[in-house]
Order: sequence, then structure tokens, then C-alpha cells
Amino acid sequence: MVGDLAMRDILAEAEAGTLRRQMQGPVGPATILTAKAGYAGSLALIGLLILAVVGWIALEEPIDPVAFIGLSFAVILAVTDTGAAIYGASGSQGVGASVSAVVYLFLAFAGGAFIELNALPGVVRAIAPVSPFYWGTEGYRAIIAEGTGVAGIVTHIGILSGLGVGLGLLGIALLGRRMARGGLA
Repeated sequence: MVGDLAMRDILAEAEAGTLRRQMQGPVGPATILTAKAGYAGSLALIGLLILAVVGWIALEEPIDPVAFIGLSFAVILAVTDTGAAIYGASGSQGVGASVSAVVYLFLAFAGGAFIELNALPGVVRAIAPVSPFYWGTEGYRAIIAEGTGVAGIVTHIGILSGLGVGLGLLGIALLGRRMARGGLA
């Protein structure tokens, strides 16, 4: 949610007129959007660090820190860049906020973030792998509950990273095109 709120700022800046002033500088839309994604990812990382410290205190068994860090960066990339794509396709901050809330809630429920997958109906379990929350949740479960290392979650990291890069590029293209036409600035 932190990453989503930070990415939403791009539309707030467009509506306030500050994005137009940024565009007057020597940087292009891709640079501005990449910097915004970096900012959103940094905020999400701070939130994750707080949760990780609390989780570390509660842990009974040690976990593989490399696996945890790798999966965490992949999750942040996927979530932040999902926001970039949603806001790139949205016309206003209000529409983007509404669409992102629906999309994130649907993906979270379908991916088993709120209810264990075994308790969900079969049709939901069948579509769960479409959700990035599924790959993140299953990856963390494997690390924490099963003691899996990096080798056991390479697929999770790869899918989340690929999703993040793909959606990030889509978001940059959509927002960049609108910025170039003057639709956001």
C-alpha cells in the first residue's frame, strides 16, 4: 500500500501543476517516472524493514537472509511497478485510486494474502498463480515455514521480477506518452 500511495503522487503532481514544472527541466518522462518508482520502492523498503525487524524478533528458527532479501526486493519491484501501470492507464488521481484499490484487493484475496489458499474455493486456487501476491506469499511461506533457501524460491523471484519490469515499462510508456502529449502536465 505504501508503494501504491507513493506512485499515486504522479497524478497528484499532474493535477497540482508541479509535474509540468518538472518537465521543464533537462529530464524526460522516463527519468521522472523511474525516479518516482525509486521513491515508491524506497518507502516500501522502509515499511518492509520495520515488518522484518518485528518478524525477526518473533522468529523461533533462523531463515535464509539472502532468500528473504531477494524475494523482498522482487515483491517491492512488482508492487511498485503494478502501481506505475495502473496510474499510467488512469486519467485522474481519483480514478487511479479507485482502480488500484479494486485491483490490489482482488489480487490479494485471489493470491492468498488474507485467507490461506487451502481455505479458498477451487476456482480461486486455480487463478491464484496470476496474482503477484500468490508468488510473494508462497515465497515467504517457503522461507519462514519450510526453511527454504534461494534455490527453492528462484521461480518466485523470477516471476515477481519479470512482472515488475514488464509492468514498469508499460507504466513508463503509458505515462510518458500522456506526458509528451501534455495529458498529464
